[in-house]
Amino acid sequence: MKKTFKTFALMLLTMFAFSSCADVPAPFNLPDKSSSSAEDDGGQSSTDGISVTCAEAVQLTNALANGAISSETYSITGYITEVIGSVSRDQQTFWMADTKDGGRVFEAYWANLPEGMTGFTVGLKVKITGQLMKFIDNSGQVVPEIKNATVVILEDEGGNTPTPEGTDVTCAEAVQLTNALADGAISSETYSITGYITEVVGNVSRDQQTFWMADTKDGGRVFEAYWANLPEGMTKFTVGLKVKITGQLMKFIDNSGQVVPEIKNATVVILEDGGDSQGGDEPTPQPGGDVVSELVNGNFEEWLSETEPLGWKSASTAGNAVLSRSQDARGGISSCMIAAPGTANKRLATQEMTLEAGSYTFTFYAKATTSSPCQSRAGYVPVGEDNKVGTYIWSDYTDINNNGWTLVSYDFTLNAPTRLCLLVMNPKNSNYSASQDVLIDDATLTKK
Repeated sequence: MKKTFKTFALMLLTMFAFSSCADVPAPFNLPDKSSSSAEDDGGQSSTDGISVTCAEAVQLTNALANGAISSETYSITGYITEVIGSVSRDQQTFWMADTKDGGRVFEAYWANLPEGMTGFTVGLKVKITGQLMKFIDNSGQVVPEIKNATVVILEDEGGNTPTPEGTDVTCAEAVQLTNALADGAISSETYSITGYITEVVGNVSRDQQTFWMADTKDGGRVFEAYWANLPEGMTKFTVGLKVKITGQLMKFIDNSGQVVPEIKNATVVILEDGGDSQGGDEPTPQPGGDVVSELVNGNFEEWLSETEPLGWKSASTAGNAVLSRSQDARGGISSCMIAAPGTANKRLATQEMTLEAGSYTFTFYAKATTSSPCQSRAGYVPVGEDNKVGTYIWSDYTDINNNGWTLVSYDFTLNAPTRLCLLVMNPKNSNYSASQDVLIDDATLTKK
Protein backbone atom coordinates (compact mmCIF):
# COMPACT_ATOMS: atom_id res chain seq x y z
CA MET A 1 0.00 0.00 0.00
CA LYS A 2 2.84 2.39 0.90
CA LYS A 3 4.61 1.57 -2.38
CA THR A 4 1.42 2.25 -4.39
CA PHE A 5 0.92 5.65 -2.69
CA LYS A 6 4.57 6.59 -3.26
CA THR A 7 4.28 5.69 -6.96
CA PHE A 8 1.07 7.75 -7.31
CA ALA A 9 2.68 10.80 -5.65
CA LEU A 10 5.67 10.55 -7.97
CA MET A 11 3.36 10.50 -11.00
CA LEU A 12 1.59 13.66 -9.75
CA LEU A 13 4.89 15.49 -9.29
CA THR A 14 6.03 14.50 -12.79
CA MET A 15 2.77 15.72 -14.36
CA PHE A 16 3.04 19.06 -12.49
CA ALA A 17 6.62 19.55 -13.67
CA PHE A 18 5.72 18.97 -17.33
CA SER A 19 2.69 21.29 -17.03
CA SER A 20 4.79 24.09 -15.53
CA CYS A 21 7.48 23.73 -18.19
CA ALA A 22 4.86 23.92 -20.95
CA ASP A 23 3.78 27.37 -19.68
CA VAL A 24 7.29 28.83 -19.96
CA PRO A 25 8.13 30.24 -23.40
CA ALA A 26 11.51 29.93 -25.02
CA PRO A 27 14.06 32.51 -23.77
CA PHE A 28 14.15 35.90 -25.58
CA ASN A 29 15.62 39.36 -25.01
CA LEU A 30 13.29 41.77 -23.22
CA PRO A 31 13.67 45.52 -23.69
CA ASP A 32 15.20 47.32 -20.75
CA LYS A 33 12.30 48.63 -18.68
CA SER A 34 13.82 50.12 -15.57
CA SER A 35 10.54 50.22 -13.65
CA SER A 36 12.21 48.82 -10.56
CA SER A 37 14.72 51.67 -10.38
CA ALA A 38 12.68 54.80 -11.06
CA GLU A 39 14.52 58.02 -10.27
CA ASP A 40 11.74 60.28 -9.05
CA ASP A 41 13.80 62.34 -6.58
CA GLY A 42 10.83 63.00 -4.39
CA GLY A 43 8.60 60.00 -4.26
CA GLN A 44 6.44 60.83 -7.26
CA SER A 45 5.23 57.44 -8.46
CA SER A 46 4.86 56.68 -12.16
CA THR A 47 5.18 53.63 -14.35
CA ASP A 48 8.39 53.83 -16.33
CA GLY A 49 8.48 52.91 -19.97
CA ILE A 50 11.18 51.62 -22.28
CA SER A 51 14.24 53.82 -21.72
CA VAL A 52 15.36 55.70 -24.86
CA THR A 53 17.30 58.80 -25.79
CA CYS A 54 15.72 61.76 -27.57
CA ALA A 55 17.30 60.69 -30.87
CA GLU A 56 15.99 57.14 -30.46
CA ALA A 57 12.53 58.47 -29.61
CA VAL A 58 12.52 60.44 -32.87
CA GLN A 59 13.41 57.33 -34.87
CA LEU A 60 10.64 55.34 -33.16
CA THR A 61 8.14 58.15 -33.78
CA ASN A 62 9.06 58.43 -37.45
CA ALA A 63 8.29 54.74 -37.85
CA LEU A 64 4.66 55.33 -36.79
CA ALA A 65 1.87 56.16 -39.18
CA ASN A 66 0.97 59.86 -39.45
CA GLY A 67 -1.05 60.89 -36.39
CA ALA A 68 -0.55 57.48 -34.73
CA ILE A 69 0.28 56.86 -31.06
CA SER A 70 2.65 54.11 -29.96
CA SER A 71 1.20 51.10 -28.14
CA GLU A 72 4.29 51.01 -25.93
CA THR A 73 5.16 53.49 -23.17
CA TYR A 74 8.60 55.10 -23.32
CA SER A 75 10.80 57.05 -20.90
CA ILE A 76 12.99 59.66 -22.58
CA THR A 77 15.91 61.28 -20.77
CA GLY A 78 17.38 64.58 -21.95
CA TYR A 79 17.71 68.30 -21.34
CA ILE A 80 15.05 70.98 -21.75
CA THR A 81 16.26 73.23 -24.58
CA GLU A 82 13.23 75.51 -25.07
CA VAL A 83 10.09 76.24 -23.05
CA ILE A 84 6.98 77.15 -25.08
CA GLY A 85 4.17 79.29 -23.67
CA SER A 86 3.07 79.64 -20.08
CA VAL A 87 1.78 77.21 -17.48
CA SER A 88 -1.89 76.23 -17.81
CA ARG A 89 -3.58 73.81 -15.42
CA ASP A 90 -0.20 72.67 -14.05
CA GLN A 91 1.03 71.81 -17.56
CA GLN A 92 3.55 73.41 -19.91
CA THR A 93 5.14 72.54 -23.25
CA PHE A 94 8.86 72.23 -23.86
CA TRP A 95 11.40 70.86 -26.36
CA MET A 96 14.25 68.63 -25.29
CA ALA A 97 17.43 67.08 -26.67
CA ASP A 98 20.21 64.72 -25.63
CA THR A 99 22.52 67.67 -24.95
CA LYS A 100 21.89 71.09 -23.40
CA ASP A 101 22.54 72.86 -26.71
CA GLY A 102 20.86 70.24 -28.89
CA GLY A 103 17.94 72.45 -30.03
CA ARG A 104 14.46 71.19 -30.87
CA VAL A 105 14.63 67.39 -31.05
CA PHE A 106 11.61 65.99 -29.18
CA GLU A 107 8.55 67.83 -27.86
CA ALA A 108 6.84 67.33 -24.52
CA TYR A 109 3.41 68.76 -25.39
CA TRP A 110 1.52 70.02 -22.31
CA ALA A 111 3.74 68.02 -19.96
CA ASN A 112 2.66 67.70 -16.31
CA LEU A 113 4.60 69.82 -13.83
CA PRO A 114 6.04 67.80 -10.93
CA GLU A 115 4.47 68.68 -7.59
CA GLY A 116 5.90 71.88 -6.16
CA MET A 117 7.20 73.27 -9.48
CA THR A 118 5.76 76.46 -10.95
CA GLY A 119 7.30 76.18 -14.42
CA PHE A 120 9.85 74.32 -16.53
CA THR A 121 13.16 76.03 -17.31
CA VAL A 122 15.81 75.60 -19.98
CA GLY A 123 18.78 73.44 -18.96
CA LEU A 124 16.99 71.04 -16.60
CA LYS A 125 17.78 67.36 -17.07
CA VAL A 126 14.47 65.50 -17.13
CA LYS A 127 12.88 62.15 -17.81
CA ILE A 128 9.49 62.19 -19.51
CA THR A 129 7.22 59.16 -19.74
CA GLY A 130 4.28 58.44 -22.02
CA GLN A 131 3.28 57.17 -25.46
CA LEU A 132 5.01 58.52 -28.55
CA MET A 133 2.88 60.44 -31.06
CA LYS A 134 3.64 61.33 -34.67
CA PHE A 135 1.91 64.72 -35.05
CA ILE A 136 1.84 66.31 -38.52
CA ASP A 137 1.65 70.11 -38.52
CA ASN A 138 -0.09 72.21 -41.18
CA SER A 139 3.11 72.45 -43.23
CA GLY A 140 3.35 68.66 -43.39
CA GLN A 141 6.31 68.44 -41.01
CA VAL A 142 6.53 65.64 -38.45
CA VAL A 143 6.52 66.77 -34.82
CA PRO A 144 7.66 63.87 -32.59
CA GLU A 145 6.03 64.29 -29.21
CA ILE A 146 4.57 62.84 -26.03
CA LYS A 147 1.36 64.50 -24.95
CA ASN A 148 0.63 65.04 -21.22
CA ALA A 149 3.89 63.34 -20.24
CA THR A 150 4.81 62.57 -16.65
CA VAL A 151 8.03 64.45 -15.85
CA VAL A 152 10.76 63.62 -13.36
CA ILE A 153 13.50 66.17 -12.67
CA LEU A 154 16.87 64.38 -12.65
CA GLU A 155 19.16 67.39 -12.13
CA ASP A 156 17.54 70.48 -10.68
CA GLU A 157 20.24 71.72 -8.32
CA GLY A 158 18.01 71.44 -5.30
CA GLY A 159 14.60 72.46 -6.47
CA ASN A 160 12.71 74.73 -8.79
CA THR A 161 15.25 76.53 -10.98
CA PRO A 162 14.36 80.23 -11.30
CA THR A 163 13.82 81.75 -14.71
CA PRO A 164 17.20 83.12 -15.85
CA GLU A 165 17.64 86.85 -16.42
CA GLY A 166 18.46 87.97 -19.92
CA THR A 167 20.85 90.54 -21.36
CA ASP A 168 19.67 94.00 -20.26
CA VAL A 169 18.63 96.27 -23.16
CA THR A 170 16.43 99.30 -23.73
CA CYS A 171 13.33 99.23 -25.92
CA ALA A 172 15.21 100.96 -28.74
CA GLU A 173 18.09 98.48 -28.51
CA ALA A 174 15.61 95.58 -28.52
CA VAL A 175 14.11 96.92 -31.76
CA GLN A 176 17.55 97.05 -33.41
CA LEU A 177 18.33 93.50 -32.31
CA THR A 178 14.94 92.28 -33.56
CA ASN A 179 15.35 93.97 -36.95
CA ALA A 180 18.60 92.07 -37.43
CA LEU A 181 16.74 88.73 -37.23
CA ALA A 182 15.26 86.95 -40.22
CA ASP A 183 11.52 87.42 -40.77
CA GLY A 184 9.61 85.30 -38.26
CA ALA A 185 12.79 84.27 -36.44
CA ILE A 186 13.29 84.08 -32.67
CA SER A 187 16.54 85.07 -30.98
CA SER A 188 18.63 82.32 -29.42
CA GLU A 189 19.54 84.70 -26.59
CA THR A 190 17.23 85.81 -23.77
CA TYR A 191 16.83 89.56 -23.17
CA SER A 192 15.46 91.72 -20.38
CA ILE A 193 13.89 94.97 -21.62
CA THR A 194 13.13 97.86 -19.26
CA GLY A 195 10.64 100.56 -20.17
CA TYR A 196 7.16 102.00 -19.64
CA ILE A 197 3.82 100.54 -20.73
CA THR A 198 2.41 102.99 -23.31
CA GLU A 199 -0.65 101.06 -24.53
CA VAL A 200 -2.56 98.00 -23.34
CA VAL A 201 -4.13 95.89 -26.09
CA GLY A 202 -7.14 93.64 -25.51
CA ASN A 203 -8.30 92.00 -22.34
CA VAL A 204 -6.74 89.52 -19.91
CA SER A 205 -6.94 85.87 -20.94
CA ARG A 206 -5.52 83.10 -18.76
CA ASP A 207 -3.44 85.55 -16.71
CA GLN A 208 -1.88 87.06 -19.85
CA GLN A 209 -2.33 90.39 -21.62
CA THR A 210 -0.65 92.24 -24.48
CA PHE A 211 0.90 95.70 -24.22
CA TRP A 212 3.25 98.08 -26.02
CA MET A 213 6.18 99.72 -24.26
CA ALA A 214 8.80 102.43 -24.84
CA ASP A 215 11.80 103.99 -23.12
CA THR A 216 9.68 106.96 -22.03
CA LYS A 217 6.08 107.23 -20.80
CA ASP A 218 5.00 109.10 -23.93
CA GLY A 219 7.17 107.10 -26.34
CA GLY A 220 4.30 105.41 -28.19
CA ARG A 221 4.43 101.93 -29.76
CA VAL A 222 8.09 100.83 -29.75
CA PHE A 223 8.21 97.22 -28.57
CA GLU A 224 5.36 94.75 -28.03
CA ALA A 225 4.95 92.35 -25.11
CA TYR A 226 2.59 89.87 -26.77
CA TRP A 227 0.49 87.89 -24.28
CA ALA A 228 2.82 88.79 -21.42
CA ASN A 229 2.37 86.96 -18.12
CA LEU A 230 0.74 88.92 -15.32
CA PRO A 231 2.82 88.96 -12.13
CA GLU A 232 1.18 87.09 -9.25
CA GLY A 233 -1.51 89.21 -7.61
CA MET A 234 -2.10 91.50 -10.59
CA THR A 235 -5.36 91.43 -12.51
CA LYS A 236 -4.30 93.55 -15.51
CA PHE A 237 -1.54 95.77 -16.94
CA THR A 238 -2.02 99.54 -17.01
CA VAL A 239 -0.49 102.41 -18.95
CA GLY A 240 2.38 104.22 -17.20
CA LEU A 241 3.84 101.29 -15.27
CA LYS A 242 7.61 100.89 -15.44
CA VAL A 243 8.32 97.23 -16.17
CA LYS A 244 11.05 94.78 -17.08
CA ILE A 245 10.07 92.01 -19.49
CA THR A 246 12.22 88.92 -20.11
CA GLY A 247 12.16 86.46 -23.01
CA GLN A 248 13.39 85.80 -26.53
CA LEU A 249 13.01 88.46 -29.21
CA MET A 250 10.78 87.68 -32.18
CA LYS A 251 10.56 89.42 -35.55
CA PHE A 252 6.86 89.04 -36.35
CA ILE A 253 5.59 90.17 -39.77
CA ASP A 254 1.95 91.32 -39.79
CA ASN A 255 -0.47 90.96 -42.73
CA SER A 256 0.57 94.35 -44.13
CA GLY A 257 4.22 93.28 -44.25
CA GLN A 258 5.26 95.47 -41.33
CA VAL A 259 7.77 94.25 -38.74
CA VAL A 260 6.40 93.90 -35.21
CA PRO A 261 9.29 93.56 -32.71
CA GLU A 262 8.02 91.53 -29.79
CA ILE A 263 8.56 89.05 -26.99
CA LYS A 264 5.83 86.44 -26.75
CA ASN A 265 4.74 85.19 -23.29
CA ALA A 266 7.27 87.40 -21.50
CA THR A 267 7.93 87.25 -17.78
CA VAL A 268 7.10 90.70 -16.33
CA VAL A 269 8.48 92.44 -13.24
CA ILE A 270 6.87 95.70 -12.07
CA LEU A 271 9.64 98.22 -11.26
CA GLU A 272 7.53 101.28 -10.42
CA ASP A 273 3.88 101.01 -9.54
CA GLY A 274 3.41 103.80 -7.01
CA GLY A 275 2.69 101.35 -4.21
CA ASP A 276 -0.44 100.05 -5.94
CA SER A 277 -0.30 96.57 -7.45
CA GLN A 278 -2.58 97.77 -10.23
CA GLY A 279 -0.65 100.95 -10.98
CA GLY A 280 -1.88 104.52 -10.66
CA ASP A 281 -3.11 105.19 -14.20
CA GLU A 282 -6.43 104.25 -15.70
CA PRO A 283 -6.20 101.48 -18.29
CA THR A 284 -6.64 102.27 -21.94
CA PRO A 285 -10.33 101.75 -22.82
CA GLN A 286 -10.74 98.48 -24.69
CA PRO A 287 -12.77 98.38 -27.90
CA GLY A 288 -15.76 96.07 -27.93
CA GLY A 289 -16.66 96.27 -24.24
CA ASP A 290 -16.63 93.51 -21.66
CA VAL A 291 -15.37 90.03 -22.46
CA VAL A 292 -18.15 87.43 -22.56
CA SER A 293 -17.12 84.27 -20.71
CA GLU A 294 -19.48 82.01 -22.66
CA LEU A 295 -16.89 81.85 -25.45
CA VAL A 296 -14.54 79.14 -24.16
CA ASN A 297 -10.96 78.50 -25.30
CA GLY A 298 -10.84 81.35 -27.80
CA ASN A 299 -7.06 81.04 -27.97
CA PHE A 300 -7.30 77.34 -28.98
CA GLU A 301 -4.74 76.25 -26.41
CA GLU A 302 -6.83 73.41 -24.93
CA TRP A 303 -7.63 70.33 -27.02
CA LEU A 304 -9.65 67.28 -26.05
CA SER A 305 -8.02 65.44 -28.96
CA GLU A 306 -5.96 66.38 -32.01
CA THR A 307 -9.20 67.14 -33.86
CA GLU A 308 -11.39 68.70 -31.15
CA PRO A 309 -10.57 71.99 -29.42
CA LEU A 310 -12.32 72.46 -26.09
CA GLY A 311 -15.52 74.50 -26.45
CA TRP A 312 -15.72 74.25 -30.26
CA LYS A 313 -18.03 71.31 -30.87
CA SER A 314 -21.73 72.00 -31.43
CA ALA A 315 -24.50 69.61 -30.43
CA SER A 316 -26.41 70.83 -33.49
CA THR A 317 -25.45 70.78 -37.16
CA ALA A 318 -23.99 74.28 -36.89
CA GLY A 319 -20.43 72.96 -37.15
CA ASN A 320 -19.50 70.82 -40.13
CA ALA A 321 -15.78 71.47 -40.62
CA VAL A 322 -12.89 69.03 -40.24
CA LEU A 323 -10.53 70.47 -37.63
CA SER A 324 -6.98 69.81 -36.50
CA ARG A 325 -4.47 71.35 -34.12
CA SER A 326 -1.74 73.48 -35.67
CA GLN A 327 1.42 74.81 -34.05
CA ASP A 328 1.43 77.84 -36.35
CA ALA A 329 -0.11 80.06 -33.68
CA ARG A 330 -0.64 83.80 -33.35
CA GLY A 331 -0.65 83.50 -29.58
CA GLY A 332 0.39 80.65 -27.32
CA ILE A 333 1.38 77.42 -29.06
CA SER A 334 -1.78 76.25 -30.85
CA SER A 335 -4.26 77.42 -33.44
CA CYS A 336 -7.15 75.67 -35.15
CA MET A 337 -6.90 74.58 -38.76
CA ILE A 338 -10.12 74.27 -40.78
CA ALA A 339 -9.59 71.80 -43.60
CA ALA A 340 -10.07 72.90 -47.21
CA PRO A 341 -13.84 72.93 -47.90
CA GLY A 342 -13.76 71.94 -51.57
CA THR A 343 -17.16 72.60 -53.15
CA ALA A 344 -19.17 73.31 -49.96
CA ASN A 345 -18.67 75.98 -47.29
CA LYS A 346 -17.39 74.64 -43.99
CA ARG A 347 -18.26 76.05 -40.58
CA LEU A 348 -16.26 76.06 -37.34
CA ALA A 349 -18.90 76.42 -34.59
CA THR A 350 -18.67 77.00 -30.86
CA GLN A 351 -20.61 74.89 -28.44
CA GLU A 352 -24.14 76.22 -27.94
CA MET A 353 -24.40 79.20 -25.58
CA THR A 354 -27.20 81.47 -24.39
CA LEU A 355 -26.55 85.21 -24.64
CA GLU A 356 -28.68 87.95 -23.14
CA ALA A 357 -30.12 90.75 -25.24
CA GLY A 358 -27.57 93.38 -26.28
CA SER A 359 -24.90 94.37 -28.79
CA TYR A 360 -21.89 92.10 -29.31
CA THR A 361 -18.62 91.97 -31.24
CA PHE A 362 -17.21 88.62 -32.33
CA THR A 363 -13.60 88.69 -33.56
CA PHE A 364 -10.92 86.22 -34.54
CA TYR A 365 -7.65 86.15 -36.46
CA ALA A 366 -7.38 84.16 -39.68
CA LYS A 367 -4.44 83.11 -41.83
CA ALA A 368 -4.26 81.28 -45.15
CA THR A 369 -1.87 78.36 -45.51
CA THR A 370 -0.95 78.98 -49.17
CA SER A 371 -0.38 82.03 -51.35
CA SER A 372 -3.73 81.53 -53.13
CA PRO A 373 -6.44 84.14 -52.45
CA CYS A 374 -8.84 83.26 -49.68
CA GLN A 375 -11.54 84.77 -47.50
CA SER A 376 -13.25 84.16 -44.19
CA ARG A 377 -16.50 85.23 -42.52
CA ALA A 378 -17.78 85.52 -38.96
CA GLY A 379 -21.35 84.89 -37.96
CA TYR A 380 -23.82 83.07 -35.74
CA VAL A 381 -26.89 80.86 -35.94
CA PRO A 382 -29.77 80.58 -33.46
CA VAL A 383 -30.22 77.06 -32.10
CA GLY A 384 -33.40 75.77 -30.49
CA GLU A 385 -33.56 73.68 -27.35
CA ASP A 386 -34.14 70.71 -29.67
CA ASN A 387 -30.80 71.60 -31.35
CA LYS A 388 -32.45 72.55 -34.62
CA VAL A 389 -30.63 75.46 -36.25
CA GLY A 390 -32.30 78.61 -37.55
CA THR A 391 -31.11 81.04 -40.21
CA TYR A 392 -27.34 81.53 -40.56
CA ILE A 393 -26.33 85.19 -40.21
CA TRP A 394 -22.96 86.29 -41.58
CA SER A 395 -20.62 89.26 -41.79
CA ASP A 396 -19.10 90.40 -45.07
CA TYR A 397 -16.17 88.41 -46.48
CA THR A 398 -12.71 89.39 -45.25
CA ASP A 399 -9.67 88.80 -47.48
CA ILE A 400 -6.90 86.83 -45.81
CA ASN A 401 -3.45 85.68 -46.93
CA ASN A 402 -0.49 83.70 -45.64
CA ASN A 403 1.76 86.71 -44.97
CA GLY A 404 0.34 87.23 -41.49
CA TRP A 405 -2.75 87.12 -39.30
CA THR A 406 -5.80 89.16 -40.37
CA LEU A 407 -8.44 90.34 -37.92
CA VAL A 408 -12.02 89.35 -38.81
CA SER A 409 -14.68 91.25 -36.86
CA TYR A 410 -18.49 91.10 -36.77
CA ASP A 411 -20.91 93.30 -34.81
CA PHE A 412 -24.41 91.97 -34.13
CA THR A 413 -27.35 92.74 -31.87
CA LEU A 414 -29.70 90.36 -30.08
CA ASN A 415 -33.15 91.72 -29.23
CA ALA A 416 -33.88 88.95 -26.74
CA PRO A 417 -31.98 86.18 -24.92
CA THR A 418 -30.83 83.77 -27.63
CA ARG A 419 -29.34 80.30 -27.68
CA LEU A 420 -26.79 80.21 -30.50
CA CYS A 421 -23.47 79.09 -31.90
CA LEU A 422 -20.79 81.54 -33.03
CA LEU A 423 -19.41 80.64 -36.44
CA VAL A 424 -16.28 80.90 -38.57
CA MET A 425 -16.67 80.14 -42.28
CA ASN A 426 -14.00 78.67 -44.54
CA PRO A 427 -15.53 79.38 -47.99
CA LYS A 428 -15.75 76.90 -50.84
CA ASN A 429 -14.11 77.19 -54.28
CA SER A 430 -15.61 80.14 -56.14
CA ASN A 431 -14.72 82.99 -58.46
CA TYR A 432 -13.31 84.95 -55.52
CA SER A 433 -11.77 82.26 -53.33
CA ALA A 434 -9.64 79.13 -53.63
CA SER A 435 -10.42 76.23 -51.33
CA GLN A 436 -7.55 75.71 -48.89
CA ASP A 437 -6.74 74.98 -45.26
CA VAL A 438 -7.26 78.05 -43.07
CA LEU A 439 -5.89 78.80 -39.58
CA ILE A 440 -7.97 80.47 -36.84
CA ASP A 441 -6.67 81.85 -33.54
CA ASP A 442 -7.41 84.31 -30.69
CA ALA A 443 -11.21 84.50 -30.96
CA THR A 444 -13.02 86.88 -28.60
CA LEU A 445 -16.62 87.84 -27.83
CA THR A 446 -17.36 91.15 -26.15
CA LYS A 447 -20.58 92.89 -25.11
CA LYS A 448 -20.90 96.62 -25.56
